[in-house]
Amino acid sequence: MTTTVALFDIAGTIVSINPWVFILVQPEVNQSKVRWEKIRFIPTYYGNKLGLVGDVTFRHHWIIGMARLFKGWKRQSVHKVFDRVVNQELADAYYPKVLDRIAYHKQQGHFVILVSGMFDMLVQAFAERVGADIGLGTGLAFDGDVCAGKITGASLMGARKVDAVKQALASRQIQADFTQSYAYADSVSDIPLLASVGHPVATYPEPKLQTHAENQGWDILNGDMS
Repeated sequence: MTTTVALFDIAGTIVSINPWVFILVQPEVNQSKVRWEKIRFIPTYYGNKLGLVGDVTFRHHWIIGMARLFKGWKRQSVHKVFDRVVNQELADAYYPKVLDRIAYHKQQGHFVILVSGMFDMLVQAFAERVGADIGLGTGLAFDGDVCAGKITGASLMGARKVDAVKQALASRQIQADFTQSYAYADSVSDIPLLASVGHPVATYPEPKLQTHAENQGWDILNGDMS
């Protein structure tokens, strides 16, 4: 028996504000390190603006820099900050229409997966918040209970999201029918994720994804926060 899955990106898809806006200003986060990571990121930022650095590479470099901010933190301290951002700071930023879609898929018995390039601990906090079955994200490395300040393996960006979804399903012995499944995302970097299912939904899409979705005849979920 096959299962229908519903895949959701997070930043720009489930929430209207990028979580990093709040994470970087948390009182526990060293602002000198934040400034230094932003300086290190400048070449990648402008390279992306000039079309010299692809969106997936752009996001990959960002998450590597963000991992360095948490070097030396205890696991519980990292979790505390992520939990606060997900459940308090972003409380008013969730798209009601997308939450309704998640609830609909759960009612239909679909297996709901959040999949994001953000850290796995952060994605799992979002999954618990919205009632998803699992959350998949970039691994944040720990040495015992202490953050190592780096990621484990490759960042979960672009086509790697599709691979991660398939691996997660296989590990749970879930046979998915991707032709009957759904995916929701807002960015061109998620075109592989959207294209992997029979029912892709460009969700509050960036202009480039909006154009791509229109050309492909994909569904588009747009509008205000209501």
